[in-house]
Amino acid sequence: MKRSKKFLKVENFIPTSNLLFRMSKNGISLANICILSTLILLALTTASSVFFGKETMIDNRLNRDVYIETNSENETASIKESINILKEEYQATFVNYAEYDEFTTDAILKEDVMYFGLTLTPENISNHWAISIIPLEDYNNYAPEKLSLEENEIAIYSLSNSLNLSTLKMQNQALQKEFKILELDSFYIKERIQGYLFRHLYIVVDSINEINEIVGSTEESHVISFDVTEEVDTEFFYSLDDTLKSKGTIFYEIKKIVSDEWIMYFGGGLILLIFMSLLFMMTFILTLYFKQISEGYEDAKRYDIYRKLGVSEKIIKKSTNKQMLRIFSIPLLGALLHGIFSLFLIRRILLAFRMSNFMIILNSFLVIAFIFAVVYYISYKLTSRVYYRIIS
Repeated sequence: MKRSKKFLKVENFIPTSNLLFRMSKNGISLANICILSTLILLALTTASSVFFGKETMIDNRLNRDVYIETNSENETASIKESINILKEEYQATFVNYAEYDEFTTDAILKEDVMYFGLTLTPENISNHWAISIIPLEDYNNYAPEKLSLEENEIAIYSLSNSLNLSTLKMQNQALQKEFKILELDSFYIKERIQGYLFRHLYIVVDSINEINEIVGSTEESHVISFDVTEEVDTEFFYSLDDTLKSKGTIFYEIKKIVSDEWIMYFGGGLILLIFMSLLFMMTFILTLYFKQISEGYEDAKRYDIYRKLGVSEKIIKKSTNKQMLRIFSIPLLGALLHGIFSLFLIRRILLAFRMSNFMIILNSFLVIAFIFAVVYYISYKLTSRVYYRIIS
């Protein structure tokens, strides 16, 4: 009974009756506003997450200032000599230095069995792992804590998630061998990226010959990586870049160079996302504006009838404000709800670029959502004035 009395008040009756009429008639245009609002939120959230997550992405890509891969002893000797010359020239100090042989291959891991030599198919691609094998002697040369392995025991470290295995069977089409597992909690060569999409497993073995007959052919490379103290002149990195370029076919990455060239990799995508956001914003404001104009002309006669029935301008204005607020809050709330659930999709996409810090994504969304809500409210107030002017 109390609800009925509240509904029968003029200032409540008019906006509620019009709301039901508008919702049934203009559901498509309200849905379009909701979709445009969601696209704006997602595009700007993605762009700001990439921009503010720059350091996270670079740190996950390179956990050392310099990373070099060579394929021959002659190349390695030449590179080390060049590095030492630059080190003396710029009086640089190296820390966290590591140098080791790495044997890379791929495998299919199903439960506690690792298959080598299988062809990738749509059925087994979800179990595919990139494998990096490091001899124990090389690992211990620079490890903060020395590692010891028993007979038929290997150490493993996953870049994505812990495997929680006690034993692991390695097999190819002809042989199978079972190993005890020592799963490492930390790995000085590479740090774990939480939720990382690509499966990469490091295996430390007492001797590469121990598993060579099972693993089969591998790609061998010699890796040199190190950090440089902050006191060194940044010109050191550019000189090192020029020196390594002249060495030919080696693969290398320098964190300082990657950081400086980051805008080259992601600048185009960021500009595209911002441009799309502005385009969606213009479309959204124009949709809102023309919707208010068209509905204003449709409602003008209806409000003339209210005036003839004795409804005051004060009540009409109050009722139209309530009506507009109710109608246009629905697309905004829908967009925010869609945006919240889409955060997990954005996180999965950005993980492919090693953006693993979800708090940056969440904070970006909250700030963008607040700014958009303010813009949305201003647009609503400006267009509602046009609507009220028409019905008056």
